[in-house]
Amino acid sequence: MSLTKLDGADTGFAAGAFARPTPGGLGGPARCIGLVLGAGSFRGAAHVGVIRALERQGIPIDLVVGTSAGALAGMMYAAGFTADYMDAALRRLRLEDVFTRTPGQDGFTDMRPLQGIIGSLLGADRRIPSLPRAFACVAADALSGRPVILSDGDVATAVEASMAVPGLVRPVRHEGRLLVDGSVVAPVPVSVARSLGADLVIAVAVDVPRHGQQVARHPAESLTHCFDMAIHQLGELELAQADVVIRPDIARFEQSLDRTGEFLAAGERAGDEAAARLRTQLAVRLATQH
Repeated sequence: MSLTKLDGADTGFAAGAFARPTPGGLGGPARCIGLVLGAGSFRGAAHVGVIRALERQGIPIDLVVGTSAGALAGMMYAAGFTADYMDAALRRLRLEDVFTRTPGQDGFTDMRPLQGIIGSLLGADRRIPSLPRAFACVAADALSGRPVILSDGDVATAVEASMAVPGLVRPVRHEGRLLVDGSVVAPVPVSVARSLGADLVIAVAVDVPRHGQQVARHPAESLTHCFDMAIHQLGELELAQADVVIRPDIARFEQSLDRTGEFLAAGERAGDEAAARLRTQLAVRLATQH
């Protein structure tokens, strides 16, 4: 099982290793840096490359908010796992580590394997507030269509809900609601990070819209392209609210676990390239405090 604790690997985890932002500003009005990790399926591996670059550049992160694949990467980062550890885990990842092998009688698969892995990673206390770094992820209410911010309760349930792809994964029942993948309402949840107190937001966009790349060859592909366009436009509206946007160069790679290494490397390059912009933003924020 690929995401369980790796023998001899440095998880980077230590209880209390990170200061949890305080209520009423998540660290105070002077500076709360939020890292927003967007949806992107297998391309979400690029998030880990970006995180590695931020670690190396010494960029402090107070709050992590993710959607879908970004929820999984963000949860692990908020739990204190290093980018090196996440890299090693992702390179071992198999689909059966995330989804059940065969759909149920209702036609849906589910993410019980991922639930088990998250439990093995975090141990007995799987509550979001227990993570050493502030974390939230976003799902969508399947009935109302409204975004649901998950910043409390069970970590594994929250991540599963944020990743429950409509039409593929069974919606997650949570507190009387049916929740599905958050990408349909907040593919890059910058506004959520702002609402939770981040006053400087770094947003990582790993979606690659398929529309415009080729003419749809059949009705199902046409429908997928239109859905993709809507998600992409939602993401662009969110990205306009970010202070720094990081877009790894991953368009040439197909969605595949076989491309994990390329996604990781592209994310790291993009994170390094963004370092100068991040330092400028930090310097401006610090200067305005005096």
